[in-house]
Amino acid sequence: MTGVDIDELGPGVLAAQIGVAGPAGIRQVTAPPGSALALAAALEVPVRVADALMDRLAVPVTGGDLAGPFASRAPAGPSWPRYGPRNLAFADGLDGWVIGGSSRAEVTGAHWDDYTVAAADGTATLSAAVPQPYGDVFAHQMWIAGEYRGATVTLAAEISALDVAGHAELSLFTITHTEDRSRDRAVFPAPPGHQPVAVRRDRRDSGKTITGSSDWTRYQITAQAPADADTMGFELTLAGPGQVRLRHVELTRAS
Repeated sequence: MTGVDIDELGPGVLAAQIGVAGPAGIRQVTAPPGSALALAAALEVPVRVADALMDRLAVPVTGGDLAGPFASRAPAGPSWPRYGPRNLAFADGLDGWVIGGSSRAEVTGAHWDDYTVAAADGTATLSAAVPQPYGDVFAHQMWIAGEYRGATVTLAAEISALDVAGHAELSLFTITHTEDRSRDRAVFPAPPGHQPVAVRRDRRDSGKTITGSSDWTRYQITAQAPADADTMGFELTLAGPGQVRLRHVELTRAS
């Protein structure tokens, strides 16, 4: 690997070109910027950013703390292990909920504030903060499947929408990891003396799509959790301009 070049493929679409040296010379491989930067850091190769992109998206840093401007804005991760949802009535604000999405994963940080997520008076609100927000944002919970394995699970909630020009979605999902040797896999590290394990990640979603404007509407999603599910959860996602609000969230299971 000889270096990484980062530029825009189109408006708001970042990509990285990784230089890879081989017997036939150096060729360019396109990759997500985050993955390319991680490789560049691990292999200590140079990173080059297009001048126009740097002028528009660079974040000024003063002093010696290079991570300071980003650390306070990074989304917090969940506390593990958990065996069920919590704070469904938003009595403790967004405690127990994970806020994320492609807008907050965008590598430059220029779009981290394109959406706002807040909770008050028993209601969570996801809103676009700019006319054309990048990607999407979500509020979700995820936990170890445990007693939900093999059960019929029902997610119910009330949602209102205002000028949702893209779409919003309420979804219930399960994730199962199985050992696999196909190309669609992740390699999990192994303890000393053991071989790394190739694992397929199978996510199954059931969802309801919301567009436009609507008053409070009750949505219900029912799905069968696989008997071998590792984790499960639910989320409300907003992609594009508009606002969605969420309240009266309930999760029930039947054997």
